[in-house]
Amino acid sequence: MTSRGHLYAQFQRALRTGNATLALDAARELERLTLEDALGLCMLLRRDGRRYERAAARWLSRYHAEVDGVTLAEIREIADLLAALPVFGHEAGQALTERLERRGLHRCAGRVRDLVTD
Repeated sequence: MTSRGHLYAQFQRALRTGNATLALDAARELERLTLEDALGLCMLLRRDGRRYERAAARWLSRYHAEVDGVTLAEIREIADLLAALPVFGHEAGQALTERLERRGLHRCAGRVRDLVTD
C-alpha cells in the first residue's frame, strides 16, 4: 500500500471510530479530501464549536464550487442544516441526509447517516 493509501485508510478508520484528532492529522497529510470525506470530518467536529464552524463553512464553499447548479436558496438551506447539527443532532442529520439524497449526492448523504447517530 502506498503512503497515501495508508494515510487514507487511517483517515477512514478515524472517521469510523469517531477520533477527530487522528482524522484531522491524516486529513492534513492527505492535503485534499473528497467532498464526502470533508463532510465526514465536519460530522466528527460538530461538538467542537470553533472547529466545526470553520470546517462547515469550508465544506459549504466546496459544495457550491463542485456541485452543478447550486442555488442561493439551496446554499441557505444546507447552511441552516449544518448550523442545526450541533444542537439538533439526529433530526438535523436526517434532514441533511434527505436533502443530499435528493441532490444525488449519495456518498455525502451516507457520511452523514453513518456519523450522526445521536
